[in-house]
Amino acid sequence: MKKLNIIVNIIFALMVVSILSYGIKKEKKREYKASSYHFQILEDKSEISALYSDGRHVYVGTNEGLKVYDPITKTIVSEIKSIKMIYTASIVGDGVGGVWIGHEEGLTHLQSNGSKVSFQYPQVPKGRVNTIALKNHEIYCGTYNGAAKLVEKKGNWEVENVLNKKTGLLSDSVNVILPTEQGLLFGSYLDSQGGITYISDDGDISYLGKNTGLTHPYVTSIVRDTDGKIWIGTGYMKEGGLVQVILNDGKPQIINKYSVEDGLPGEKVRYLFVDDYSLWVTTEYDGVLIKRRNHKFDWMDSKNIYLSKETGLSDNEIKCIIKVNKEYWLGGKYGLTIVPEDMMK
Repeated sequence: MKKLNIIVNIIFALMVVSILSYGIKKEKKREYKASSYHFQILEDKSEISALYSDGRHVYVGTNEGLKVYDPITKTIVSEIKSIKMIYTASIVGDGVGGVWIGHEEGLTHLQSNGSKVSFQYPQVPKGRVNTIALKNHEIYCGTYNGAAKLVEKKGNWEVENVLNKKTGLLSDSVNVILPTEQGLLFGSYLDSQGGITYISDDGDISYLGKNTGLTHPYVTSIVRDTDGKIWIGTGYMKEGGLVQVILNDGKPQIINKYSVEDGLPGEKVRYLFVDDYSLWVTTEYDGVLIKRRNHKFDWMDSKNIYLSKETGLSDNEIKCIIKVNKEYWLGGKYGLTIVPEDMMK
């Protein structure tokens, strides 16, 4: 009986320590939580899924099409209605004054001279173009049914080849593409056997999936920081996480993993953004974590700032971010929030 009492007391003590530890972690998270701000909010009834700045204007991709803003006055200067689309999913500059736009109907190139070229299925894989990437004046776009590579020949753009599982991708689903100096990273979504496919410029292919350490097979976002490390956001609903990767001998290698226990506001990472000053991690339901860097992107040493609808965002789900001058533009499930850089000092 005495032994039983000792065991019960030990179990009780462990439970108390566990509860206290949980409370300390949660308190540490609240310690750095930002107070309420009066951020400027635009497009409060729109869903914003793509943002791009060409230095003069900001292109805002909404569920109602594409709008062009003056970044100083925050007013709409034009709406691009010449493209048959509803949902703008990705916008990338072409490097010579034009833009590539991914949307439900396919891929459209608005050239600087005002001309327009469109690519639809079967030219590109079927479905909404989720992501676009520019590498060495070549365009890559991804849908849930594969990716396409486009090249310019004698002034005309054409699809050179299509990438899918048959040609080496881990999954036909392509949700995000990130170019590197040595190759391309393709992240899939809505595929339990998916994850990351890395294709080097030499044609070598390697993978990261759930069975090789990825926190979740659904990849939502990929960015590369100014220290050269790659961050991959993953998840679905109430699952997910964040991993930090390096390219080791031409292959992606996970060096760190982060979860809510390490300070993420929520399990599913929705979007990632990085600049010289900060790493932004947005989540599906729980707002945004900003890691304010010191001399490098060290997770433990960086200052934490938490933003949410409660502290002034248009919505807890932020789907895209760009920096324009000294302001961050955050596109949400509902609305567009303008966050001044000074807030993080």
